Amino acid sequence: MKPQFKKLFSIILALLVGVGIILFAWGGELFTSNSASNKHEGGEWKNALQIIPQGSSSKMLGAQRGGAQSEATTTTDILARNLLVDYALLQKNSATTTMSDADAQMIAQSLVSKIELPKGTVYTLRDLNISSDNSGAALATYSEKVSAAMQSFALVHTTNEIALVSSALTTKDAQKLEGLTRIAAQYATLNKNLLAIKTPSEIAPLHLRLVQSYSNIGALIIVMQKMFTDPMQGLAALIQHKKETAALEILAKEYRDYTPAQ
Repeated sequence: MKPQFKKLFSIILALLVGVGIILFAWGGELFTSNSASNKHEGGEWKNALQIIPQGSSSKMLGAQRGGAQSEATTTTDILARNLLVDYALLQKNSATTTMSDADAQMIAQSLVSKIELPKGTVYTLRDLNISSDNSGAALATYSEKVSAAMQSFALVHTTNEIALVSSALTTKDAQKLEGLTRIAAQYATLNKNLLAIKTPSEIAPLHLRLVQSYSNIGALIIVMQKMFTDPMQGLAALIQHKKETAALEILAKEYRDYTPAQ
């Protein structure tokens, strides 16, 4: 493998590792194509990259289609264009310079930092139904209410969002992702019920984190619908969902270990 090809591949690999993207088995046919389409007319694709205008910005590559510049409209589009621009800039003196591992990592980190995901509604303690009653009875009632809310959620949340996304990717069926709208609504209902629960002030910080995590998950589920229209953002949302789930597992342990103040 030529050094420059190897370095460019390392950028893509570092990008995938940087956002923690899970590689799904899309099917071999996705990777098969006419070999001629992978070659730039008159030379290798690396030479094509070298003729990208040096004045190209991170917002617009400067690609020409019928004399008009093509504007990036999705996160995936923007990242791809930035990759080409940054590579071209590093190749300004390509005759005597090869891309280093540090260069590859720098580009990867720069691209990863450009993936922005929306968050759910940000809540504060003032949004909770906080009670000054921190008695054992109040805490027991709180526990029962939270359990009831979670059980109600479980009854309607019969389709796991990750399983649904995995199925959609495996079968390449974008319509399956429409089911995420219903699932996001289920999380919204859960959050509404959690916000209404009378919460003893001592345990309010934990309850706030519980509400916020489910709010964030609901927002991420909506973004996961972009798996086919904006894959990079959709996959980034999937990985952030995993992080939010991990945070919930930590929170569950804190609930189990909670000891009321004496």
